[in-house]
Amino acid sequence: MVIAEIVRNTYFVSSLTPIAPFIWTGYTHNYEFMPDWEATLGDIFTRTGQKDKVMQVTRGSLNKYIQASSYNDCIAQEMSFYFDETLQQVYIHTEHEYCPVTSAYDYGYSFGVCSSMQGVIYIGDYEYLPLIKSIPDIEQEADVTGSSQPTGMTGSILLDNHSIPDQITQLPRGELDFLLEESVYGNDVFIYDYEDSVLIPVACLYIDDVEHTLEEVSLDLQDKRFA
Repeated sequence: MVIAEIVRNTYFVSSLTPIAPFIWTGYTHNYEFMPDWEATLGDIFTRTGQKDKVMQVTRGSLNKYIQASSYNDCIAQEMSFYFDETLQQVYIHTEHEYCPVTSAYDYGYSFGVCSSMQGVIYIGDYEYLPLIKSIPDIEQEADVTGSSQPTGMTGSILLDNHSIPDQITQLPRGELDFLLEESVYGNDVFIYDYEDSVLIPVACLYIDDVEHTLEEVSLDLQDKRFA
């Protein structure tokens, strides 16, 4: 089975908070303000109970940070971030000439899709919708003799945009219609084979183009080295 994780961007639920020199923390949209946060001392956020997989932090929509494997690694690496999956909290080590007061920071969380014929699947706490219509055709670009252009991977993925009732209006909407309102150009797409309950990484590419119709969405993917 093929698994793909498409990165969606959103802003932190409030301003980032400094906790050490050049180290900031932010809350995902799985936190919300408590009803009496203006009148009560102490915690002002509460968990919604949902969980996301944060895979990207960006400054100014273009400058992607490196994902650190631990909080200490984030402390040691400028322009990096660490995501605490349990707490659903993001820690950021900004460049030392920038801070969230003067620059806009957002985070990217995964939207999971799969090629399952059995419907929605769950891996850990994360949902993967059965929207892959064609298995991503990932190809290795041939090197050109005498060229300095490195070899790299390209591909495409075709997704089903079938209609479902809107939870509020009950009017039909496409499962992927959110892509009409969000800019995902340049965002990462992680592709895996899923075998025996193990995710096997196949490729990490970025979105080079999006084609959207009422029935389906096509994503053209490029190797990051071609950017």
